[in-house]
Amino acid sequence: MVLSGGCAQGTDGFGEPGGTSSGGDGGSGGDDTATSTTSSGPGTGGEGGAPTSTTSTSSGMGGQGAGSPCGPQEHQCGGICVGNTPTTGCASSTTCNACTPPANGTAVCTTDGLCDFQCTAPYQKNGGTCQCTSQCCSNTDCSGGLACVGGSCVCQTQCCNDAMCSNPTTACSGGTCACDANRCFTYCLGMNQVGVCFPIIGCQCSS
Repeated sequence: MVLSGGCAQGTDGFGEPGGTSSGGDGGSGGDDTATSTTSSGPGTGGEGGAPTSTTSTSSGMGGQGAGSPCGPQEHQCGGICVGNTPTTGCASSTTCNACTPPANGTAVCTTDGLCDFQCTAPYQKNGGTCQCTSQCCSNTDCSGGLACVGGSCVCQTQCCNDAMCSNPTTACSGGTCACDANRCFTYCLGMNQVGVCFPIIGCQCSS
């Protein structure tokens, strides 16, 4: 029926000069509409596909952000974002308890977000402790009044104990060898004399 109607209109156009233009325009209009419809269909569909794919990807990334409200250098403690530091148990902590270093050590976080420690020089790390590998690492490691200097226990005064005083009548007192009443008496008694300490001159034995 559509083809038959089209032929009749075309014949009328050729029969009348005035209708030739009208009939021709009608035919051309039909061709333009068909061409436009064919071109528009695929073009519109192609353009619509790209935004749909982009929107879907963006939405996925947004979902991940919503699941991690803290920054890359933070983790949650009681619903609050805190820094990945030893005082908060580092990044992997679920309790947020502070890292506890051993004696002579300092707490640090590893690159994996775990608690660790570093030893204060000259102490060295040995398992879970910081140990002194030299004669001494502090004055508390030395006895007899000695002081720790460069890893060795040394006396920085005239004497640090009685054994450092060569005079048998003296004893170490305040880093100095001074006359000791008991030693002076004992020393002089061996000579059947009485020993007495005097300022400056020290022990004196007399009959």
